[in-house]
Amino acid sequence: MNKQRYLATYVSICGLFAALSVVIMLAAYLGVTTYAVPALAGALLIIIFLEFGVKSAFTVYLAVSVLSFLVCEKEAALCYLLFFGYYPFLKAYIERVKNKVLQWILKILLFTVSFTAVTLLGVWILGIPVREMNMGFGNFGFALFGLSLEVMFIIYDIALTKIITLYIVKYQEKFRKTLRLNKNK
Repeated sequence: MNKQRYLATYVSICGLFAALSVVIMLAAYLGVTTYAVPALAGALLIIIFLEFGVKSAFTVYLAVSVLSFLVCEKEAALCYLLFFGYYPFLKAYIERVKNKVLQWILKILLFTVSFTAVTLLGVWILGIPVREMNMGFGNFGFALFGLSLEVMFIIYDIALTKIITLYIVKYQEKFRKTLRLNKNK
């Protein structure tokens, strides 16, 4: 493939995935999808990361982050910006650590710090009332909410691993053939 065609394909695919991510982020206006929508939008970056590298994935992440703050529900945009947007490609680097226990400690620590920042910025900047976060159970409700987020993250991480494996094994070659992305040519 000549360089011009590759560049045109590259820009088109990155733009398409950025636009699709923003459209998915718009679903956060439904209310109950505040955390699920950014997780799904971030998972799309797996293909960009695997096909075009970390710089391209990071560029798409930044574009989606900016556009999400302009047109999407702000709490979901914050979740995308502070965790779900960059985690799918950062996961690859964390998993290079040989020790599985250390991998999980790093992942859970990253998630906890990120979602603490989401919560604090949500309260201070977006004005989300703290009483909405306790689910009617007082301080216990807030702790229960945090624990449920940690469990959700573990399930999300395992699902991402399965999705990445499925893409590489079953769909990557078809994707490359369809777009003629053979890197050997």
